[in-house]
Amino acid sequence: MRPIRETLPMDEALALVMDAARPTVRTERVTLREATGRVLSASAVAAIDVPPFDRAAMDGYAVIAEDTFGAGRYDPKVLRCVEKVYTGEVPTRALSPGECIEIATGAPMPTGADAVVMVEETEKVDNRDVRIFTPV
Repeated sequence: MRPIRETLPMDEALALVMDAARPTVRTERVTLREATGRVLSASAVAAIDVPPFDRAAMDGYAVIAEDTFGAGRYDPKVLRCVEKVYTGEVPTRALSPGECIEIATGAPMPTGADAVVMVEETEKVDNRDVRIFTPV
């Protein structure tokens, strides 16, 4: 990977992007099979949520994001792990400040949690406590 040697001021970069962008001239209806590689001319909104619950997008720890603010590699936050939730299971309790729940990808988010810390950004201290090395 090459290092970045120079950058553009934001207004110049935006001007370049806007000059390269072209407005949609026409629209047409096509089948889903024919839609590959095309751009939508209007927003697509699903009638129902699938799945019908908020779920973890990665393995890690469900947390209250504010509990991780200020966390760093040399100054981690320590949270109490109160449950494990695997895919296909449902959390049995709500999350409280200072707590986290170990969670698998696809598992439902517990009530009170608003973020997941990737497992790679954590370290188990013992059977209950977890060090969090990055804010989310």
